[in-house]
Amino acid sequence: MVDLATDHDGGHGVASGAVVTLAARLQEHAPPGGVALCPATHRAVAGLIAQRPVPAVTVAGKTLPVDVWHATGTERPRPPRHGGALLGRRRELAVAREHLAEATRGRGEAHVTDDPETVRGRLAAALTPLVPAELLTPALDTVDDLLGVTPGQARAVTYWWEVLLSLARRQPVVVAVDDLDRAAPALRRQLATLVDLADERDLPLLLVATGDRERGVAARRGAGVRLSPLDTISSGRSCADCCAGPANRPGWLPG
Repeated sequence: MVDLATDHDGGHGVASGAVVTLAARLQEHAPPGGVALCPATHRAVAGLIAQRPVPAVTVAGKTLPVDVWHATGTERPRPPRHGGALLGRRRELAVAREHLAEATRGRGEAHVTDDPETVRGRLAAALTPLVPAELLTPALDTVDDLLGVTPGQARAVTYWWEVLLSLARRQPVVVAVDDLDRAAPALRRQLATLVDLADERDLPLLLVATGDRERGVAARRGAGVRLSPLDTISSGRSCADCCAGPANRPGWLPG
């Protein structure tokens, strides 16, 4: 990429080669004030830079078209996921499975890090065959509101509750919410309303939430699964799994 041999007697290093040439070619396909990414850069910055795929382009010196992405913003880096086994939770998992089976028995089942356009496309692809257009189309128009890009979340929630309830008429639906204890009171009220509507219509919809303590969302029909501290042996195995990287070399330790 850079020839340092010319960097003497007042000269300067010269950048050249296939990498620089491709960058110059892709620059012609970037939007005004924007950045175009080649496949290698796309992979290198995945999870750090939000990207939107665009049609492949033909560039001089390349036999095949080059895949291109446009950078649309930054993303918050995600912590690495631990691939170790879930230890010491057999009883809790059994209880959770029992409640899930009870909620779905005899019935017909359903990172925000993506940009609204990507979320809208994925929702449309997944739900179009399952939800009537008269419910889904106006709900898809509220994705910006739902993700907080524009004001109007209350209106968006109302549309999406009806989409979820419509989906529950065809198959069991599970709504998963992390850190419910930290949620705003308005969100907890909205979730309680959703559960009440599903109960009134006798629809198989299950709300699964995690949190440090119960916050009263449909508690009269809910069941809690308390996670007590791991025993000594399971704690030791968990630490060993977390600290062992490839070939048992020290790896990362989750915070």
